[in-house]
Amino acid sequence: MDAASLSSNTTNSMIFQTDKHLQPRKVLVVEDDKNMTVLLGKALLGASNDIEIQWATSLEQAFTHLIQNTDISQKTPYDLIIADIFLEGKGTGLDLFKVISHTHPNVPFLVISSLPSEQVNEALQGQKKDNVTYLKKPFLFSECKKKIQEILSDVRK
Repeated sequence: MDAASLSSNTTNSMIFQTDKHLQPRKVLVVEDDKNMTVLLGKALLGASNDIEIQWATSLEQAFTHLIQNTDISQKTPYDLIIADIFLEGKGTGLDLFKVISHTHPNVPFLVISSLPSEQVNEALQGQKKDNVTYLKKPFLFSECKKKIQEILSDVRK
């Protein structure tokens, strides 16, 4: 390899890394309570200034977003998925997590609900839980924002 090729390859690699860093973090929020969506939206925008949020109110809408945003060149369609357990229609946020944990095991998942954490852990028995975080309702805005910041900072490492 000559010096011109080496220089060209180094430059292209650096541009690629820079472009990738400039892409906004993609987050899917699956929540059917309008008051909670406002709180989650503010927490997300407060946690990161480079964020793209997509919204769904049901498991079906979440799957539609997943299909539309899955690109075979990317490892994950989202940097974070936030889902309430109880949603409109059939299916739950835990059903979404079970699918995501198999199809995209590296996507961090924040489950929110008023259920006791023991009940959520029991429902997730047998599932890989490395990328799932549980936030029990009611929670403080600052607690939600901090949890989101922690998850997103781990994604960029």
